[in-house]
Amino acid sequence: MYWRGSHDIKELLGRVLQARADTFRGKVVVDVPAGNGVTSARLQAWGADVRALDLFPEFFKAPGLACEKVDLADALPLPADSADWIIFQEGIEHLPDQVRVLRECARVLRPDGRLILTTPNTSNLRSRLAHLLCEAETLKLLPPNEVDAVWVTAGDDGDGAPRVYFGHLFSIGIQRLRTLAKVAGLDIVTIHPARVNWTSFALWCAVGPLIHARSAAALRRAVRKGGHATPPAAYTEAAALMRNRDILCSGHLIVEFRRSPGDALPVDPRDTRRLRDFVT
Repeated sequence: MYWRGSHDIKELLGRVLQARADTFRGKVVVDVPAGNGVTSARLQAWGADVRALDLFPEFFKAPGLACEKVDLADALPLPADSADWIIFQEGIEHLPDQVRVLRECARVLRPDGRLILTTPNTSNLRSRLAHLLCEAETLKLLPPNEVDAVWVTAGDDGDGAPRVYFGHLFSIGIQRLRTLAKVAGLDIVTIHPARVNWTSFALWCAVGPLIHARSAAALRRAVRKGGHATPPAAYTEAAALMRNRDILCSGHLIVEFRRSPGDALPVDPRDTRRLRDFVT
């Protein structure tokens, strides 16, 4: 975690990207949603071949780069196996079909390609307390509602039909994000540090040992109930994320994924087998 400095996700992500700037040289990097182009400009300066995508390209201001209009609810307009990196900033919390966009990212990435995804951290302890007390993302906000979290725009797809877009109506915690990414064919590589949230840190000081104890107990119970000789990787990964201090105390999630070497898990309503049959 960063104990001081900016809470701005573009600055926090910039630190992560700056640390590996040399690895972007000559690589195809997709920046989506590209926003005002700050990240795209940085990647271009480091020698990357940048593909910028955003729902509102008119706000994109990176010199020498163009931004293509893309609705993340639709397919990415990129061929399969065409990108080395995808930088996916502050977008997944707006999307109802999150596994679909993660599958699109996996499709576009080359084998062993990387995805860095950022999203507000609803797994930190302040957010958990806010959800307990008022079912909101933070203690300063009302719960998601149709006034603040839903908006409609005039149709611009040629058919005149209005489009509905969402605010943080689909905020996602680390456990669900890990599982949906796994289904999509993406494995977590690392959780990158973000700026500490001091309320979450104070709560962690109070209940951190209890969280460690409960995660260990939950792991033992799951192994015993499932009749496993050793814990499946999914169990140990989930338990480790339960007690990860960076996750419990940071204001943002900055998660790096790698495209899995195998295919995405088969999720078909006609297939009556449980997913555990494919991963154990």
